[in-house]
Amino acid sequence: MGRTVPQGHIYGSVVRLLCADGKVQDARNLVKKGLTLGIKPSNLVLNAMVTAYCEKRDYDDILSFFVEVRCIPGVHVANKIIHSLCTYLGSQCANSFRLRLEELGFCSNEITLGILIGWSCREGKIKDAFIYFNEILSRRLKPQGYSYDALLSGLFKQGMWKHSQEILYEMKETTDGLQLSTFMVLLAGLCKARQFEEVKAVVFEMADCGFIQTKPLEDPLSKVFTVLGLCPTAVKIRRDSELGYSEAEFYDNLGNGLYLDTDLEKYEAAMTKVLDDAMLPDFKSQILKSIQSKSIKETVITVGNMVNWGQELCLPMFSTLVKDRGYNPDRMSYDLLVCSFCKEKKFSKALLICETMLAKNFTLPLEASVLLIQWLCRNGNIGKAASQVLHRMQQDGYEPDFNTHWALICNLSSSSGKNKSEGFLSRFLSDVGFSRNNPNAKKG
Repeated sequence: MGRTVPQGHIYGSVVRLLCADGKVQDARNLVKKGLTLGIKPSNLVLNAMVTAYCEKRDYDDILSFFVEVRCIPGVHVANKIIHSLCTYLGSQCANSFRLRLEELGFCSNEITLGILIGWSCREGKIKDAFIYFNEILSRRLKPQGYSYDALLSGLFKQGMWKHSQEILYEMKETTDGLQLSTFMVLLAGLCKARQFEEVKAVVFEMADCGFIQTKPLEDPLSKVFTVLGLCPTAVKIRRDSELGYSEAEFYDNLGNGLYLDTDLEKYEAAMTKVLDDAMLPDFKSQILKSIQSKSIKETVITVGNMVNWGQELCLPMFSTLVKDRGYNPDRMSYDLLVCSFCKEKKFSKALLICETMLAKNFTLPLEASVLLIQWLCRNGNIGKAASQVLHRMQQDGYEPDFNTHWALICNLSSSSGKNKSEGFLSRFLSDVGFSRNNPNAKKG
């Protein structure tokens, strides 16, 4: 009470810190107390609670929490739960949970259903995937390109390549055009089905769209095998000699018997990998590629897509983004990074992030600030960085606790730091309430 920082901000920060520490029941109790004071949980608070419960895989507790606090989760939060459920319990359990959320008032969007489509295809439940796809259309939503890729991959893996044309027709009608990822699925799926005349047609379409360049005398199939990660000279299509035992695996348009002269196990594994990878969007690889190409806009868009699809931006990936200087994280992202580094006792990295936050005039996370000051004191380094952190804590309305005060006093009073820090010590003692004219201060 009476601080410059709004009560809601302090409340939200404490909830998130409790969740980060795994004390989700304490956080839940605090949210309930906040409700009695008229403080509704923000999206950041709900996201922190859901993240903590998903880590523990306490999905029933998530649902009871939403009922208890009378809150309907936003689509980003709900998609995180659906993605987590699909990962650990499967798409059918995830869909059951989604339907229970909708009973509370949640409204699934095309990405919510797209997550279920991808996981259903991965599990070989192609019928379920088409049910979710039809639900997208019936709700007059626009399917994502990732969903089309997943459906195509699922059809090819089930040997239903003839139905791929129906999906392509629908895709061309509802999207701005085929993406490279879709062409890759078509190449792998048609190669798997031994439909090499169709493969050549796809190559020419890719060239028309500018995705690849072809030369007049170049064999289109050699180009395809290279794109799919195979050595083109190691894959040969041969005509059956029809002498003795027939080796024909498939037939061309003229009825000639053909077979593949290659390492079939390696060939099938390469095709299957492309199809499997297309069923769920791999945002991590996309982010790394955009960082390498120095495409700031593409990186930001991909990070946003990753969040929309309920996937977590892990700490190593976040560190890569920050080092790249192309990604402009918000205050909460910096908080996450600082707290994570402090929990891992990587204080030097945490201090660098804090300095960046100070430069951006961001509020420092309380718990991380205390740990950093104590670490700096233990290492005899109470210089500009520590004083900046301490001063900023006080500006934000936080008072350091006894242990932090004591660590500072001990460090500043030591022989190694006395000459360098006497001025700062005097100012610090004055700031915390000590005075030379106060007899109690001398005793202290």
